[in-house]
Amino acid sequence: MPWDGTQLRLADIDPQGNLVNATILAGNESEAVNSPVWSNSGKLYFVSDASGFWNVWESDTKGSKRQLVSESAEWAHPMWIVATHLLRILDSGELVGIHGNPAQEKIAVIDPNTGTWRDLECNLTNFAHLSVYQDRIFAIGGGPKVLSALVELTTTGTTDAEVIAQVAAPIDQEFLPVAQAISFPSQNGRTVHAFMSPATNPNYESTELPPVMITVHGGPTGNTSGVASIKRAFFTSRGFTVVDVDYGGSTGYGRAYRETLKGQWGVVDTEDILEVVAGLVANGLADPSRIVIRGGSAGGYAVLNGLVHSKVFAAGANYYGVAELIMLAEDTHDFESRYLDSLIGPYPEQKELYIERSPLTHADNLTSPLIIFQGSDDPIVPPSQSQAFRDACIKNGVKYKYFEFEGESHGFRKSQTITTCAIEELKFFGEVLGFVPAD
Repeated sequence: MPWDGTQLRLADIDPQGNLVNATILAGNESEAVNSPVWSNSGKLYFVSDASGFWNVWESDTKGSKRQLVSESAEWAHPMWIVATHLLRILDSGELVGIHGNPAQEKIAVIDPNTGTWRDLECNLTNFAHLSVYQDRIFAIGGGPKVLSALVELTTTGTTDAEVIAQVAAPIDQEFLPVAQAISFPSQNGRTVHAFMSPATNPNYESTELPPVMITVHGGPTGNTSGVASIKRAFFTSRGFTVVDVDYGGSTGYGRAYRETLKGQWGVVDTEDILEVVAGLVANGLADPSRIVIRGGSAGGYAVLNGLVHSKVFAAGANYYGVAELIMLAEDTHDFESRYLDSLIGPYPEQKELYIERSPLTHADNLTSPLIIFQGSDDPIVPPSQSQAFRDACIKNGVKYKYFEFEGESHGFRKSQTITTCAIEELKFFGEVLGFVPAD
């Protein structure tokens, strides 16, 4: 995958438009390179994780290169889409990049001669896009109280960013929780990261520990952050503390953290989620009898694994989660066609491991209530996988609800579907935990 190993190549173009004299400037099977950008002087700048973190490098056309920026922080995001480009160059020759981790990212201006940088003032904490025009800097990002905004920054960094456009929250700001970055020790000396968003409603005060909702991101090579989320606020405003887990394999914490999931999908992510739960309980942040788990796609896979391999969750919500891995390995889209080779092992050579890691193999262990949401046209996780877990609930005598939405695919798009899911999920958890959800 692009975050595992990529090459940066330089070639000439002959009169017929063919690429000739190609040379490799950087990258290999264990080095991921992205965001190349040319300077007016003919230098090529790019981001590489050769040091263990995605840092900024410089190369000439002969392949002589040096690490320009050295920091134990990321200057890039995983290339799930080609347009993920977070390194730019100004007319002045200075570079602009984004660096940090999921808890806090900064926009910085880099001196290409010294490799030193200065952070620019901005009230946003995480960024998705970066662009420049002459010596003007533009970025799209979010923050604890900002869903998404387009901002312009000055290169001096002496004034705060100017907001050009902003997505307005459909609720009052005081209902938006401020997420706190937390971490706990995990298996084999690892540390697992997470974000805890407390139950937040200015109209109510609680005298008891609120129920905790563990949320698992998809990918699995993805991450979460503390950026304001209406989906998160829907639950925190109704009394849940929401904890988003960046299990081992998540991006934003360096290559070593990302690679803990290599060959261990279904193991490390499950272990880390359970360690976060244990840490919350041990620190008096969660009532062990009122913890639920939710997630979609790879996050849904983690939900199912958490339910069949432990008894710590009062209930779960599975959104089009992977239940059976062989089907995913044999029939998926081009981009992820060999993704599982690194996450689990080569298929079909490791077929038995695929069977063992499939939640459906262990469905007889399911005892916790489960609500399932599925799209009828999902090409990645077909309805048959979710239906199999629905049938397992029936067989085991487990409380369940199953929703299949006509015309929806892998990731719901229709507003009515999304609204229905949120309402039904809250209602289901209320039935399990013994409360009547507020409107």
